[in-house]
Formats: sequence, C-alpha cells, structure tokens
Amino acid sequence: MLATQSSLHLHLTPDSTLSDLPTHRYRVAATTLTQSVESEFLERPELPGVIVTDAEAIIGVISRQKFFEQMSQEYSREIYLKRHIQVLLNVVEYPALRLPSNYGINDAVIQAFNRSLEYLYEPIVVVFGPNELEMLELNLLILAQSQIFAQMNGIIREQEEATRRYAENLQQEQNRVQEYAAKLESQQSELERRNQILEQQRSQLTQQTEEILSLNQRFQQIGQLLSQEGTKTFQRMLNTVEAIYRSTNNIRGIGKALTSRLIAVDTAMRSMERVSKQSQFLSTQVSILTRHAQGSTPTNQPGLSVIVTEIDSLGNRILEASTQVEAIANEFKFQIEQLTAAAEESQQVATALVEESRATKGAISQLEELLSENTPDEAQT
Repeated sequence: MLATQSSLHLHLTPDSTLSDLPTHRYRVAATTLTQSVESEFLERPELPGVIVTDAEAIIGVISRQKFFEQMSQEYSREIYLKRHIQVLLNVVEYPALRLPSNYGINDAVIQAFNRSLEYLYEPIVVVFGPNELEMLELNLLILAQSQIFAQMNGIIREQEEATRRYAENLQQEQNRVQEYAAKLESQQSELERRNQILEQQRSQLTQQTEEILSLNQRFQQIGQLLSQEGTKTFQRMLNTVEAIYRSTNNIRGIGKALTSRLIAVDTAMRSMERVSKQSQFLSTQVSILTRHAQGSTPTNQPGLSVIVTEIDSLGNRILEASTQVEAIANEFKFQIEQLTAAAEESQQVATALVEESRATKGAISQLEELLSENTPDEAQT
C-alpha cells in the first residue's frame, strides 16, 4: 500500500474507508541507529513517520514532525544519532491515534480533529491487522475528505439540479393538471348543459312523437275519408265523362247524318238548277218558235206568249228557290262543320279527362294502400 501523494487521485465515494488511501509502512528494528532513520527521512520526504518493532512486535511509532523537533534541540544530534532509535522512542513517544482500515474517511477526520492541539497534526496509524500497522498523513486524509466533499457537492448540485428540474417538471405537471382540471370542469359543465339540452330535446321529441302519432291518426282518418269521398267523386266524374263521351259520339253521328242530308239537298239543288236551266232553254226555244210562227196563226200567239211567260216565271222562281236552298244549305253546312268540330274537340277533352280520371283513381288506390300499410301500431314502433 506504499504510494506517493500524487497517487491520491482515486475514485473515492462518501463510503470510502482508510484502506482506499495511500499509506506508508516504513518500519525499523528497535536497534536501528537513529542516524539511519534520519537519512531515510531526508531521502523520502513523503514518509510521515517510522514504526519501531522489536522481534516483529510493534513497540511504538515516531512521527516525522516529532523526530525533527527532537533532533533540532540542543545536543540532540550528539546524543541520539549514534544510538538506537529505541532511545529516541522512549523520549518522544506519544499516544498515536490508531484507527482500523475499514474506518470511514469522514469519521477518521472527525477523530483526528478531536485530538489535543499538541498532537493535532500527527499522522494516523491505520491498523490492518495484528502487528500490521501503516501510517497515513493527515494532509492526505484531509485531501481525501475534500475530494469526497467535492464529489458530494457535485452529487448535491446534480441532485439539486435534478430536484430543480423535477420541481419545474412537477410545477409544469401541476399546471397541466390544473389546466386539465379546469378543462375537465368546463367539459363537465358543458356535458351537464348538453345533458340538459338533450333532456329537453328528449322531452320535446316525446311530445312531438305523441303529436305526430295523433296527427298520423287524424291523417289516416282524413285520408280514409278523402279516399272514400274521392273515390265516389271520381266515380261520378268518370260516369259524367263517359256520358259526355257518349253524347259526343251521338253528336258526331248526328253531324254525319246531317252531312248526308246536306249532300242530298245539294243533289236536289243541282237537279233544280238543271231543271231551271232546261226551263230557260225551253223558254228560249218557245221564244224562237214564237218568232217563227208570227205570220201563220195569229190567234195562237197570245197563248204561246203566256206559256213562255209562265215558263220564264217558273224558271226564275226555281232559280230563286235554288239560290235560297243553296244559301240555306251552305249556312247549314257551315253550322254542321262547326258542330262536328265542337264535337271532336269535346271528344278529345272527354278522352283526356277519362285518362286523367283513371290516373287519379290509380293515385287514390295507391293512397289507400299506403294508408293501409301505415297503421297506428307501426307508426308507434
């Protein structure tokens, strides 16, 4: 475990003990000359002291400081240098602080500073076992403690930093929790408000459902009544339309008959026209004959003239009647054409009305089917 002061840079922890520190086990026999010990001290300035043994038994220790204090006195060098180290041990021996090697460094520092001022800076004797003693300088022990304190300060700073970060995180979490709590409270209030709205809507919906059921029943009653009355109405209208249709067909038949009669009238008129023309022709021939017969029988001339005059008059009347009949026929024909056109138009309207009536009747049938399907029980479910 011999080491120099530079070897103190060890990985120490707050739980480190004296065994983790560099110690010195420089020992000599009780018969060793004091001069030899002085030479060793001078050559090895890191030595904190010397352990004196007698037949492997430790009889005492002399610290470096006590050694040179004693040797610096007057006549000490002449007295002790050439004598055994045991002589000097008997003069400077003091109660050295002995601590076990597993003793904690911080506790060792406390024990060291609890010594009297005269022995305050004396090295510490570390006991590793029976007759196994080593010496530890106080300054090394203090340096070790300062290292531990530095590490502890670093750990404390890290812990403080970690605590600060934890406190910041905790504060952030607390703020988040407060925000969440506020949001939760707001959401709960909103939920309560929505529940109230839903309750109101549910109540309104129930009321509306009851009203709808009542309206549905009334609608079914009205629909049934409408269906019955509509069926009767459209049946009557359909009968009326069919009657109109039949009447229109009759009108068309009458028109056709009148047209046939007009054709006959027209034929008669043409015959009268031909008779009139023949009468005119006969009248002309009679006139010619009359002129030729003017010298033969004068007595017959007045009668012939009368005949001729009558024939002319007859022809004129026939022509006049023919003209009147033709005018009446033309007027009658025009009226018949108007009657036929009106009858055709009435037939078209009646046909369209029949088709619409049938479509309406089909719609009413569908309404009846719909009403029969939507019963009050089904509407309620």
